[in-house]
Amino acid sequence: MTSDQLNAFLAVVERKNLTRAARALRLSQPGLTRQLQALERELGARLLVRTARGVKPTEAGERFATYARRALDDLHAGRAALDALRDEPRGAVAVGAIFTVGAALMPEAVKRIRARYPDVRLLLVHGEADALERELASGALDLAVLTMPLKHLDLVAQRLWQEDLVVAAPKGHPLARLRRPVELGELAGVPLLSTRAGAAKRAVEVACEARGERPDFVVETDSSEALARLVEQGVGVAVIPAVMASPGRRFDAIPIAPPGLKRQIALAHRGEAYLTAAARAVRAELLSCLRRV
Repeated sequence: MTSDQLNAFLAVVERKNLTRAARALRLSQPGLTRQLQALERELGARLLVRTARGVKPTEAGERFATYARRALDDLHAGRAALDALRDEPRGAVAVGAIFTVGAALMPEAVKRIRARYPDVRLLLVHGEADALERELASGALDLAVLTMPLKHLDLVAQRLWQEDLVVAAPKGHPLARLRRPVELGELAGVPLLSTRAGAAKRAVEVACEARGERPDFVVETDSSEALARLVEQGVGVAVIPAVMASPGRRFDAIPIAPPGLKRQIALAHRGEAYLTAAARAVRAELLSCLRRV
């Protein structure tokens, strides 16, 4: 029995889907299946079963999952304890970041980390906050830059900054010519772009519904950077984080009328016991580079 087999089993239990589990573990689906089959052979029990809605654990699988998680937690803690004995941080550190932070701010942070800790190998993952939080809680990530609040209460979060969201409109758009902050309800009459889920989209829906109107979301994507580029092409209007509205962008960034929309960004991890020396070093550099007053 190996840690790879336990990770493969728990990834399927948590995602209820072989394809998503394989993608999260960066394995081919046949490779994942071989890990699961080897684990079941060694244990002499069927752990997973396919259903119309995906894959779910058997009764034996549900019981074994508790012990598998405990074994992996102990293994992570043991590795961290041994790594703490080393003088210099070294080894792999998996870091996740939401798309906007990953694109706009992480490159400079990575440059600093590489310059200071050449023996640290970074594994960078960009994604939506919910997906990254799940990866962090499962142990697939060591650190993650996320939006607050977190759903997993056992995670530790260190606040980095709070920022405004703005309305991004194509150059010369009527909303930009108003030369004032816009009410979210005013977005009901324009083609809108959004990510598939999130507080910003819901806030626009609520504001428009309060006026008896429905927002017209014409394009949805999983990337805030894609939203910004679509606005630049004149496809529609989007609500995006202010960090993406840099001076070089080919769109107008319009403030949202009070109380506005804000989001809090934090650096999260599973606790000191799970951080290797390398992960602690990377965390310190990220806090120094990304934290804003």
